Amino acid sequence: MVSSSIKKSFALQKTKKVMHRSKSDVDEITSCLQLALSDALFDHKAFHRFESGALKPRHFKPTAHKKSLSSTRNIRSTVMQGCEPCPPMEISQQTKSNLGKVHYHLACLHGMDRFPEIVPTHEYNSVEDRPSHDIFSVIFHLSHAASLYNVSACISLARARVGLYSSISPLLKTNVPIDFESSKELCMRAMSTNSHGPAAAKVAAGCLLFQILDDEENAGDGSAGDTEKIRVLEHTLSLIVKSRKEKEVMKEHSTKQARGRAAGLHAGDKVEANYLMEGTYYSAVVVEVKDDKTVTVRYDDGSTETLAVDHVKSVDPPSALTAAPLSDAEALGIVNFDEDCLYEEYELMSKLGSLLEKVGRRSEAVELFQSAAELAMNSGKMKTANDLNMRAAELDG
Repeated sequence: MVSSSIKKSFALQKTKKVMHRSKSDVDEITSCLQLALSDALFDHKAFHRFESGALKPRHFKPTAHKKSLSSTRNIRSTVMQGCEPCPPMEISQQTKSNLGKVHYHLACLHGMDRFPEIVPTHEYNSVEDRPSHDIFSVIFHLSHAASLYNVSACISLARARVGLYSSISPLLKTNVPIDFESSKELCMRAMSTNSHGPAAAKVAAGCLLFQILDDEENAGDGSAGDTEKIRVLEHTLSLIVKSRKEKEVMKEHSTKQARGRAAGLHAGDKVEANYLMEGTYYSAVVVEVKDDKTVTVRYDDGSTETLAVDHVKSVDPPSALTAAPLSDAEALGIVNFDEDCLYEEYELMSKLGSLLEKVGRRSEAVELFQSAAELAMNSGKMKTANDLNMRAAELDG
């Protein structure tokens, strides 16, 4: 039986398609963007609990309608009041990462026009003028995701803050005010140790941050010195190294998942085995890997079975620190160009080498130019490789 409160909410949805905001559009966007640069708070107030962990009571004045509710409802209320409250929720880094990803995906879904019913109609003169999606919802969810250190959200907002297009929504560029300082803060937030996301995305944030600093210096507007630019480039290059390691781990994990691969399976590994080779896979643990390319497994019910490796697949996830989540293309079917790097690795090395040469760190600059030349040659950039080798030779001489 549907309660009267739910019926009332249904009735409101039919007559009132759009919930009016409590602030002006500009104020809404401003408050959201301010939130993006602050850390998400998880206090007892947010969870409606006292500091002891006990649930806070809901205070309301009973109306005549509520007084006439059935005795069943009153009995249920009495029973609920006697329940012991659950302990306070522990907010871990994984909790923040998951919540940030949810907000980011909601922003993507809004940008993909999945919620056309919430786009205001009264603000536009014709259907042609009406946008396909509500940009304020996109900004709201991106800002909440950024407050939880979601790398992808930070990069999308950082691009919008410097007037660049974002693959999340074409309306971001025209609705988010330009603010280079905020963009730099968002890039640094994406690159921080608290941020949640693969290192490859953080590299894109580092490239964007360096581009902003370099453009500001060339225009004579920035205050960033060589030391800060060196720090950003060194951090970005270290993230590239980390990104390569993550890719190796994920590649190794994919290889272990493939059926028919005994290499990498060891006693104690969690697997899924094709029970009696009937086509149904059940969770099990490896007991022994034999030389004849068979694997003995123990199922959850305690029974054991020896199967060919073609019928056993690993389910051990890679390390939580290096596990790459689904890409936006895999999860949502969109291509995210926000995380495309603005520079190749050899270009970053060359720029860092020039800065180190400028501050007198000649030997380090020589090594960087030589390494950059090798990478450029491997990429087929022969002229660039020759130029870098010549710079290294001149400094070394």
